[in-house]
Amino acid sequence: MKKGKKSILGRLMSEDESNRKFEHLVINLVLQKVSSDRFCFDGKAVYTADKTLLIYQLADEAKAAVPEGVQRIGRQAFVHHDRLTRLTLPKSLCKIGREAFCCCGKLEAVTVPATVKCVNGLAFAHCGALKEVVFEGIPEHISPKAFGGCTSLRTVRVPEGSAEAFGKCLRSVVEQGAEIVEQKKAEPLKPQPKPEPKKPAVPAAKPEQPADK
Repeated sequence: MKKGKKSILGRLMSEDESNRKFEHLVINLVLQKVSSDRFCFDGKAVYTADKTLLIYQLADEAKAAVPEGVQRIGRQAFVHHDRLTRLTLPKSLCKIGREAFCCCGKLEAVTVPATVKCVNGLAFAHCGALKEVVFEGIPEHISPKAFGGCTSLRTVRVPEGSAEAFGKCLRSVVEQGAEIVEQKKAEPLKPQPKPEPKKPAVPAAKPEQPADK
């Protein structure tokens, strides 16, 4: 459902929940920075009209799956989502904005798709329960503070041959006790030889019967 800024903000404000004041403030600030006046609101999240930018996720649920087609996750899009434990990011994603998942206290693991080129500052900072991060590819930019304050982080899995590069940009994570672990590429399956076709059995020759005299 496509809406303008005033329409979206009006709908949110009409809920009149005191515990949503922080959300209203964040959304208001973010919408003012987006040049377009057309947005899409599906009841859980606010997107730009073409749905390539997820501006803000209102629903604070245990599981969140960012839909395919989203290329950017905006600044503070999931900030302080205290119920979030499992997160699925789409293969279309290119950029994770500043503080996008900051202070998601129950988030335990994250897999960053190979399509992601940029992970901005404090993107996953202060996620106290975060134990493992998997990078399926090598982003062009990862902020040194992207995982700052993630005191439970113990394993960062990265593509084969990239541990040294990741170790440099995530030095603070390593100093907090995390280990950079390279994932070996899966070897392609060797084609199995085709079984030779079975030759038809040749019937045994019958012994000749003596001719009748």
